[in-house]
Amino acid sequence: MVSTWDQYWHNEHQLSPNSAHESVGRVINGEPVANSVWIRTVEKVSRYLGVSERSSFLDLCGGNGLLSSQLPITPKFVVCADLNHGLLNQIQMNGISKVQLDVRNLPFGKSSFTAIAVYAALQYLTEAESLELFEDLHRMLANDGKVFIGDIPDYESRMRYFSLDDRIARYFNSIKLGRPMIGTWFQRDWIAHALHQAGFSKVSVLEQSDWEPYADFRFDVVAER
Repeated sequence: MVSTWDQYWHNEHQLSPNSAHESVGRVINGEPVANSVWIRTVEKVSRYLGVSERSSFLDLCGGNGLLSSQLPITPKFVVCADLNHGLLNQIQMNGISKVQLDVRNLPFGKSSFTAIAVYAALQYLTEAESLELFEDLHRMLANDGKVFIGDIPDYESRMRYFSLDDRIARYFNSIKLGRPMIGTWFQRDWIAHALHQAGFSKVSVLEQSDWEPYADFRFDVVAER
């Protein structure tokens, strides 16, 4: 049996010596996504979160800090947290506090942050684990704080995605082995209801734009405390 996703990211994932994007698996057809494209995503996340010089920002499951190290505005306090120690060690920018942790056991206290990003990570959790995460996000956010959950695999696009390039057989086999390809796929209305249930006052489901690498099968969500 293959390892679970947490075992994979903690112990098995191989870092790329040549590409920070390849190190976190942000590739298309085997080629790393251009950083100029990624910067547009970072700017979008920052805009929706309202990041400013007064913000306390958490880049949760932030890997090698490609988001938190390239924000268009430098917050007063930035934390990049991830399970993989090697990825955290790739962060070169000063002023970012690096924390190795399991997202299922968060150490941060109540109202610790005004803005939180969880990008391309929700898929590695089960539905039950994601519900616990949503409650933790609500707890960790200050009043009027926001969370951006990005690059969520869209359940309605699942079989269309796997029908490309004859992936279906490999996908079903990966389920039997215990680590489904991509991870967990989420329904949009399920995410919205789950975040409201966790206490968020407003939830907006966002379509990705055509320029975003995985727009054909992923979506984003912004939730306000």
